[in-house]
Amino acid sequence: MTIDISDKFLYNLCNMKEVSTIANDNKLGELLKKTAHDRQLSLRGFAAILGVSHSYVKKLMDGTNIRSNKPVNPSIDALLKIADALEIPRVEFLRQCGYLDIREDRDDAS
Repeated sequence: MTIDISDKFLYNLCNMKEVSTIANDNKLGELLKKTAHDRQLSLRGFAAILGVSHSYVKKLMDGTNIRSNKPVNPSIDALLKIADALEIPRVEFLRQCGYLDIREDRDDAS
């Protein structure tokens, strides 16, 4: 198995206990809601595919923990597990959800 630079970066991120979104919007929750809807899955069915509890999926979809009213900050391990379950490349998934800020227009000459 060949590990490219992006995988090495992600494996280094795995050492972090939790990650914060770059933006305050809930891109992860919106992506999960859309995916569950598109696949016509119930919350419990979707959670089973993702390999996490339905209550955790609900928190991710809402973006907040209703008991504490605090934002939900999933671990990098949970994010990578979800990306793999959805069969979305890890870097692309993290970018779509706002956890990585990768710009294609950056100037590498500087």
